[in-house]
Amino acid sequence: MKNDPIYAVEISFEEEPRMTLCKYVYSTLEHWDKPPSVSEHWFFYWPLYDGNNFTNHESENGVFRTVPNDEKTSEKYGKIQEVISKEIDLLPITSTNIKDRVFDELKRL
Repeated sequence: MKNDPIYAVEISFEEEPRMTLCKYVYSTLEHWDKPPSVSEHWFFYWPLYDGNNFTNHESENGVFRTVPNDEKTSEKYGKIQEVISKEIDLLPITSTNIKDRVFDELKRL
């Protein structure tokens, strides 16, 4: 594992089809002896949706910065410092604009 952010893409069809682009930032990953398994998906899911343990701060252009409320929560989620995320509408994504609308947007996070 590199000591760099971890990037993720979540796709949802619950209401309007949407994609959430995420950048998970950790102080270090040296304490991880292995990446989380599939059954540990909560490791990445809950920082985005647990309003009791994480706080969202909206930045510009629809970008959110989510931070743990305390050190105990940070420790529980692998010493997470923050999640930077942005929701985008999935319907306008095409083969001709996917690079700019998804991959370049991940780089801008």
